[in-house]
Amino acid sequence: MGSGCGSENPGVADDAQMNGVVKASLLLAAAAARLLDNVTARSRLWDAVGRNTVLLYNASHQHHDQFTSPTCPDGWGGSHYTTSHTVCPSDVEHLIYPLGDVLNTSAADARADAELFIPLTCRENAGMTTPIHTIVWLQLGEPALAQAEFNRSMHAACYGPFHVRNEVDKHADIPGGHFDNTHFLTGDGGYLQALLNGWGGLRVTAGGLKLLRPVLPESVGQLRLRRIAWRGGHLTVTVGAETQALALLDGPPLCLTDANGENSEPLAPGGPAAQLDIRSFAYPGLLASCA
Repeated sequence: MGSGCGSENPGVADDAQMNGVVKASLLLAAAAARLLDNVTARSRLWDAVGRNTVLLYNASHQHHDQFTSPTCPDGWGGSHYTTSHTVCPSDVEHLIYPLGDVLNTSAADARADAELFIPLTCRENAGMTTPIHTIVWLQLGEPALAQAEFNRSMHAACYGPFHVRNEVDKHADIPGGHFDNTHFLTGDGGYLQALLNGWGGLRVTAGGLKLLRPVLPESVGQLRLRRIAWRGGHLTVTVGAETQALALLDGPPLCLTDANGENSEPLAPGGPAAQLDIRSFAYPGLLASCA
């Protein structure tokens, strides 16, 4: 199916998020089959279809397209990309997060996609879109832009008396739908991802837990992510202004490697935390099972 004005192509899988998820899922399934030494004709088909699934790309403008359709060839044109008719939700940014590691989205494409599509994203669904924008801007080294999006994710669709999240921002100056949707768990999940995967810099990859450079939100002195379940154990990550501490609470030992391939001492369950200097540690790091 399409998205936005691309929906005039019923049954045609031309949407960035759809094709990205299909491609990543098939490639990961085929990789799992290889890892388990269970390669079959079916898993080879998964691999072939995944590798040949197309992500629409606008070569003249050097960015991904959200969709294609007769009135919006290459996902561009018509009345879709205007201030009154915007992208919703953040389909193309999903090629950066959470799919970027599997799809090998380049830094140049990530920046081009973010700079084009984030300003065009609908404002009323802040619970779903702004956490993704927060994570993407932090990945691109833009903490001020990330903070503005994070602030909206905290306040835009959150109302009293119990401060639970609605699906849409009902403030009068925000265009779009203004209906009630009780408690919107998708918005809660997005907020948590902004903390874990955005400010905390954590990424789940096939090779291990990838560590991007963490950043503290404004007016926050310390960020502690407690008891993260990982590889049969639990990990606590504490981010300060200049240091990042990784403590393994239980489970099998884990080994930390920096971007230069240098290894630290293994993290032992219940042992001392690994203390990283955020300013000098070679990010991205990788926390994985010890060989």
